[in-house]
Amino acid sequence: MRSTLSVRSKQAWLYVAPALLLLTLFLFVPAALSIYYSLTDYNMLAPPGQDVYWSG
Repeated sequence: MRSTLSVRSKQAWLYVAPALLLLTLFLFVPAALSIYYSLTDYNMLAPPGQDVYWSG
């Protein structure tokens, strides 16, 4: 009985994993980046390598 539950649990995670990956990619990453950009003085048009200052 226990091995059947384990197999079902693994199948459930395999079924849900793509949705969690897409949710993380398209929801949580942009939300985290927007919080980061709002709390810093980040110039997206400046050349890379310039300092980023905290504005909060």
